[in-house]
Amino acid sequence: MSQVSRRSFLKESVLANTLLVTSSLPLVATAKSCHSNHLQFTIGSHYRPDTSARALNKIKKATMDFIESNYRNKNLPVWRKKVDQVDLEKRVHWAIYWTMVAIDKYKHKGFPLDPVWVISQMMVESFFYEFAVSGALAVGPCQFVRNTAKSYQMLCAGDRAVHHTSVYRKFKSAGQLDKAGTLKSKKRKFKKISRKIKKINLSDAIQAIADGDVSLQATAKKQLNYQKQLDEYKESINEARQAYKDYLIANFEGRDIFNSRDINFLVNFDERISYKRSIPNMVKMLSWALSHRQGNILVAASAYNAGLSRTKDSGHFKPYGRIPGNYETSTYVSRILVNYMEITKKII
Repeated sequence: MSQVSRRSFLKESVLANTLLVTSSLPLVATAKSCHSNHLQFTIGSHYRPDTSARALNKIKKATMDFIESNYRNKNLPVWRKKVDQVDLEKRVHWAIYWTMVAIDKYKHKGFPLDPVWVISQMMVESFFYEFAVSGALAVGPCQFVRNTAKSYQMLCAGDRAVHHTSVYRKFKSAGQLDKAGTLKSKKRKFKKISRKIKKINLSDAIQAIADGDVSLQATAKKQLNYQKQLDEYKESINEARQAYKDYLIANFEGRDIFNSRDINFLVNFDERISYKRSIPNMVKMLSWALSHRQGNILVAASAYNAGLSRTKDSGHFKPYGRIPGNYETSTYVSRILVNYMEITKKII
């Protein structure tokens, strides 16, 4: 698929199909040629984007123009700072650079990606903030959670024994994410063995009170104890996760990834903050999702947010998958599309 037609179909899809990407209906991808007048929701395996230095500079300028025109008088997402308080141009440059390096590296191993799409998606993920930490404890410009990062051989905070020593701030919390995982496993087992506990519904409880019937008291006490234990697990898990988040932030604070001394410290602490390490893995992950969803870029982006298993469909929709019907993912994909449209129309 040529670069021009690739961008053209996505521009058209935003303008003509806004409702499509905010619904849970399956996406129907067309197999028409690039010269077709139909909208194209798939990337062909033979698509080759322009990854030259000239293209990099054009994309960087278009991205910065888009950001400066839309965030001139308000705080940047994630950063919570004004545009002039952040050196975004440097970050956008390296984000595009490593995206292009990765696209060239994996172009013969899967479905190639448009660098503008990756940049548009990264804006939604982190707005290029290397120290972004989400509520789900995803870290870095590409927002990898620990389990996914480790599957791509990225070092994460707490992985090494030294991370648990006074070399690092708040080092006593280095193992808190593992603790949270252990507690979640115990919670699941507790729920499984407690399935036989009889549950009293509200209607039965009201009727028993009205009749002065005390026969349900023993059952009610068991149910209350069950709920109390679940609440305790939930509280302990949240406390452990928050402690790990505080540990991450404490060791990121005051550091600069563009300072050679700091970056050496940081990549030996958590590689997810590195553009060089995280962006190629984001490209690889998106390419992998594309290969499982017949090149459907909308569903591949959804899979990055919600997981590939949640994009399954059946029948003639099965090869292309579907956007999950939850608000978060539909909003996520919609915003990527708008970013993509706005950036590509500024490329001269």
